[in-house]
Amino acid sequence: MSESSVNALLRAEGVGKSYTLRGRRVDVLRGIDLAVRGGEVTALVGHSGSGKTTLLHILGLLTPADSGRVFVDGADVSGLGDGALADLRRGRLGFVFQSYNLLPQHSALRNVVLPFTGRRAEGEARARALLARVGLAERADHLPGELSGGEQQRVALARALVNDPPVVLADEPTGNLDTESEDMLLGLFRELADEGRAVLLVTHNPAVSEFADVVHRLEKGALAGAGEKQVEATEKRSEATEKQVETTKKRAKAATKQVEAATKQAEVTEKTVEAAKNTENTESAG
Repeated sequence: MSESSVNALLRAEGVGKSYTLRGRRVDVLRGIDLAVRGGEVTALVGHSGSGKTTLLHILGLLTPADSGRVFVDGADVSGLGDGALADLRRGRLGFVFQSYNLLPQHSALRNVVLPFTGRRAEGEARARALLARVGLAERADHLPGELSGGEQQRVALARALVNDPPVVLADEPTGNLDTESEDMLLGLFRELADEGRAVLLVTHNPAVSEFADVVHRLEKGALAGAGEKQVEATEKRSEATEKQVETTKKRAKAATKQVEAATKQAEVTEKTVEAAKNTENTESAG
């Protein structure tokens, strides 16, 4: 088992899925091995019909695989019953649906609170904090129909986070968004990864692929080009760290110069005061 698999918060091992269509078997997924690690944004890309959403639903414990195993936090969940899977979904996985799946009769706040597993007062406080985090504090009492597509998507993300899951999955999260809303949402996903969560995004959007740390490509139900951006992502992070170090050094130098300038100014002031005292003493003596 590879190091990346051992450290994965979510993992598929040999996952397969097929359907019967007009009497014929259609293999949607064939022997998928995939690891999603904490601290990274992983993108799953491919043409329509390649099996992306099916794989996402299997990893999200919404659809059972026909073969293979799924691991959450290193534990094999393949043999669990419906009740145990539901508990695991609520506590460990946050799912953001492409169509948002908000209840139209409930406010944004109520939609976020609904999946919360603790006390209601605690859930409402957490929901308000999450809506503030996604920039919707002032829209908490609005119905979904009163919100834009980007706002509804952010409500859906807040709902996915209400139980503080270590894994976040999203199906085409930017599919219906304008550029500004897309940038805001991707920024939020980056924050979640930086907090140590595993983030998996299914997407057709090239901008999301470029944004991701790791890209897995599905073609005809099989993975091709798995993890193709890992080296690039590591290099980018190293470059970013080097830039941060260089920036810190420059700030330290600037601070040192400011201290030196302040010290010189203090010396000048002290000499000026001393000269003034000497003049005063001379005048008094005269």
